[in-house]
Amino acid sequence: MEITNLTHINFVNNFAAFDDLTGLDFILDLNENHDKILQAVTAFSKVIEPSKAYKEFQQKGTELYKKYAEKDDKGDPKTKTIGQGEQARTDYVLEEANKGAFRKEYEALTKEYEKAIQALEDNRKEYQEKLYEKAKEVKLKKFTREDIPKNINSKQLKLLYSVGMMK
Repeated sequence: MEITNLTHINFVNNFAAFDDLTGLDFILDLNENHDKILQAVTAFSKVIEPSKAYKEFQQKGTELYKKYAEKDDKGDPKTKTIGQGEQARTDYVLEEANKGAFRKEYEALTKEYEKAIQALEDNRKEYQEKLYEKAKEVKLKKFTREDIPKNINSKQLKLLYSVGMMK
């Protein structure tokens, strides 16, 4: 089975699934393997980190939203939560009368940072394409059946197999 970049990301994201396992040697080796995979994932994910210019664009965009947002009794910008759980995000509530001016300034800002925005979009596209490519090889400690704690469950075992930790 080919180990993809996405497989490594899934392993890192689901590592807490191993919290209930015992056995000092197993846990030490598993943590060492996790750290190696995490390094690979971190290096792989750097491609989608926003550039300094893109961060400036985000900051200036936030300032624009605050400028044109409705204000509460204290004069702070009003916000609303959209969505629920992990999908939830907070948006500023724009005053209806200010939406035209906001759009005009935001379009100018977008034009000013067009290259930074496009670069991030290109990097995200490249990242999405590479998720399913074979991951950079990581030298991991391999486990035998005898190494595995008796209380392992099927999800945990599948995670070990998915990244090639089982002999």
